[in-house]
Amino acid sequence: MATQFWICDRIIGWLRKEGDQSPIELRRRLLQFHHLELLYHRVWRGKELAMSMIHGNWADSFERMEDFKEELLRRNPAGCRPFIGLDGCHLKRKFRGVMMAATSLDGNNGLFPVAFGIAESENSDSWIWFLEALKESIQTPEESFNAWISEARHRPVLDLLDVVRQKIMMKMEARRRMAARWKGNLVPVVIKYVRDISLKLGDYNVYRTSDYRAEVIETNGRHEVILNEQRCSCRLWEVSGIPCVHAVAFICSMRGANLENFVSEYFTIAKYKTVYALEIGPLPDKAQWIKVDLGYKI
Repeated sequence: MATQFWICDRIIGWLRKEGDQSPIELRRRLLQFHHLELLYHRVWRGKELAMSMIHGNWADSFERMEDFKEELLRRNPAGCRPFIGLDGCHLKRKFRGVMMAATSLDGNNGLFPVAFGIAESENSDSWIWFLEALKESIQTPEESFNAWISEARHRPVLDLLDVVRQKIMMKMEARRRMAARWKGNLVPVVIKYVRDISLKLGDYNVYRTSDYRAEVIETNGRHEVILNEQRCSCRLWEVSGIPCVHAVAFICSMRGANLENFVSEYFTIAKYKTVYALEIGPLPDKAQWIKVDLGYKI
């Protein structure tokens, strides 16, 4: 027997996407698609349950009026990007210690080492020293730096640092060559992302309030999108620099709009090439290095 819960499961998608419909209309559609002739009052109960799941019940609505007012005030007058990931990798063998690293992501989601250093142990003083040095040097999700250097962390510290230098040197050269083969304006990972989410836009409805502002309705809720500020209430666009699915739905509803214009410059091929333009020079053998007299022994 079709219960109100079964009916709710079948009609909730229709109500979310198309808005309110009468029990008579819902009863007709259930007959058409599921070949069941249902009693009016059972369809009505299923609809009431579905509407409560979509919009909340009346009591909850009154209780949250003050919340609604505060959200309206917060959202209506009128935002973080760059992330750096921090990691500490414990070293092996005789003297132990820890390699501290700051890493970020390039525009194509590849690991980009920002800085690294060696400390005796991982504690507050060590991190303060490292972060102060990092701040002076540069006036963030990472591929695990631990995994990246795992095969070298048992080596003496000088060899460890040299392995890291070689890895960075080779990675930058490999990515320079890779970027030279790319065509277009955006890096491949962004092209794929936009292509993938563009296939899901049938589940989104866009209601504009101006040329640059809209409500975007999806199955599980709605979001405010402001194109000229590159913001969405889901926060994903602000954090990633790439339009979220709600923003893509809005942009694709505009005649003549170019999605590329709404992607952060960090994800352009030109910016990617700039990131890897620096060449890290090769070093000669240790026997050829100039000896530096510090005046004391480390």
